[in-house]
Amino acid sequence: MTIVPKDGRFPDSRHQLGDQLILFASKMTRIQEHVLERSPSELNYRPFRMMRRITEGKNTITKIGEVSTITYSALSQSLRKLLELRYVVQSQDSADGREMKLIITDRGAQALEEAQGILNAYCEELLSSLTDEQCERMSEGFQTVLKNLDDYAVGMGLRPAARARMARPSKTAGARPGKRPNSVHR
Repeated sequence: MTIVPKDGRFPDSRHQLGDQLILFASKMTRIQEHVLERSPSELNYRPFRMMRRITEGKNTITKIGEVSTITYSALSQSLRKLLELRYVVQSQDSADGREMKLIITDRGAQALEEAQGILNAYCEELLSSLTDEQCERMSEGFQTVLKNLDDYAVGMGLRPAARARMARPSKTAGARPGKRPNSVHR
C-alpha cells in the first residue's frame, strides 16, 4: 500500500488513484452495510450479496464461493440466515445430485427488491453532484480496473476468495477452498 509522502504528493497519478480506489471500496462496503441495516427486509450485507449472486446465475454455494471474497464458512452462515428468513430454498440439482441449487423465494425476491431500492436511492444521492458524462467515464474506468483484477487473479492462479484469504488471515480455521460447508450436503 502506498503511503502518502510528507509533502502530500504522490509519485504519480496511478499511485494516488490506487489509494483512492482502496479507500473507496472500504468506505462503500461499510456504508452499504449501514444502509442495509435500515432496510425492513432483515438483509444485511453478506446475505444481500449472496442473493445478488444467485440472481446472476451463481445458484450453488460452490459457484458463489468461486467469485466470493469471503470464506465458505461465512457463506454457510449467510445461507443459514437466508434459509431461516425463507428468502431462499434449496433444491437438489437434477444434473448433479450432490449439489444443491439455491432458489430465491417470492418473499426473498421482495426483500431483495426493497434492499436494492434503498441502495439505489443512496447511490443516486452519492452521485448526484456528477454529470452523466462523469458517471460514464468513471464506470468505464471501474470496468477496466475490475477486469484487470480478475485477470490478475486468474494469472496468479487465485480465485477471489483465495486472494482475500492471502490478504488477511482467516478467522475461520476450517474453511478451505474447494470444501463445501456441511449445510449444503444432503
